[in-house]
Amino acid sequence: MKQRLNSDLREWANRTFRQNLRATREQLGLTQVELANRAGMKPGYICVLESGCRSPEIGTVAILAAAMGVSQYDLTRERPGDPPPPLRPNGH
Repeated sequence: MKQRLNSDLREWANRTFRQNLRATREQLGLTQVELANRAGMKPGYICVLESGCRSPEIGTVAILAAAMGVSQYDLTRERPGDPPPPLRPNGH
């Protein structure tokens, strides 16, 4: 059960990040290539992150946030209407 919960939490966090990454990038009017150039990353890596094929390391989140002039929290927070994260079996 614990392993399933950890997997569910990872998926929730990855989905939240990729949605926020794309939304923030688009709000700023940046293409994946432009963001990659600002962040010193390969454009394909931005695509991989936005598609959810890979989960970012915390350092990657920090670099992307700085490249877009937002906080790491902005890229990892829940937004109104998002499903809540999975809860532990006892509801906490």
